[in-house]
Amino acid sequence: MAEDKKHSLQKEFSLKQRVSYTLQLRFSSIQSAGEARQGNKLVQVRYLTKTS
Repeated sequence: MAEDKKHSLQKEFSLKQRVSYTLQLRFSSIQSAGEARQGNKLVQVRYLTKTS
C-alpha cells in the first residue's frame, strides 16, 4: 500500500515538473518575442503583472 502511494506521488510530481517546464519554455519564448518587438521594459512588466 505504501509503495503504491509513493508511486502515485512520484507520478504527480513528474507531471507538475513537466507542466512547469512547459510554462517556463513558453514564457521565455514570449519574453524574447516581446523584447525583439519592443526594446522597452514596459511591455514585459505589463505582461508579468497581468499573468501573476
